Amino acid sequence: MSGILTKGEKILNAIKLVKNVDKQYRYDVESILYAFASKFLEGKDLEKVKEELKLTELGKSLKDEGKKEKAIETAKIAIKKGMDNEIISELTGLSIEDIDLIREVLK
Repeated sequence: MSGILTKGEKILNAIKLVKNVDKQYRYDVESILYAFASKFLEGKDLEKVKEELKLTELGKSLKDEGKKEKAIETAKIAIKKGMDNEIISELTGLSIEDIDLIREVLK
């Protein structure tokens, strides 16, 4: 081996090192590494980074954001179908306040 790491390997190594960083700064550093990976990597290299990040606080946060986006989309459909806020809240887990806000945006 030549000892030269690819961009993907460097980012993966950095993600592994971040696990030892103070929790207060870890999320910020993970976010920066994710941004670098998204900008400079593609294909299998990017997928490896995403897999590594799934195990981190950032990965958990991104997963939660995806769930909330899905809930919002479901709420939009339910609102258009004429469903009431209580049922939409039960279906999506969104608060009544969130649903009211979505109704306002859809007007």
